Amino acid sequence: MNDIMLLSYLLKTKHRELVNLLFAETVLEAHKGIKASDIIIQAVKDGLIAKFDKEQLSELVALVSKGGYRTSLSGEIEKRAARELKEKMKFSEDQAARVAAHGVSFLVNALGSFMQARNKTNPTGIQELMAGETQASLKSKFLSRFKRK
Repeated sequence: MNDIMLLSYLLKTKHRELVNLLFAETVLEAHKGIKASDIIIQAVKDGLIAKFDKEQLSELVALVSKGGYRTSLSGEIEKRAARELKEKMKFSEDQAARVAAHGVSFLVNALGSFMQARNKTNPTGIQELMAGETQASLKSKFLSRFKRK
């Protein structure tokens, strides 16, 4: 069973926390070559895409942009997912863009759940995760967001 099949199976069961962890790690490591778009495509095939939350996605894009990335992490994932949805699943341009946006939102929601869980159980774990990836101000803003909840 490959990773995509495993995620699909877990999403259909009650293992939500594990799924959130896997999805969040995919978002955090997507710029290192992990193809989050494959997970989005599998989620589309299985009808598991969550409701699009534009505010959450915008917030992630803003945070990532402030971190000094050349392009936003979520934007890269969204573009790649849209391109692959057009090629592999023969979606129209508009349909692919819409579904990719939903997919990124799904991943963003998972990232939020993961960060909340890490903050409660291992506050230094978040700092380790983000060390070297972002600026200090971004770390502080990101951490404070999850401490308020």
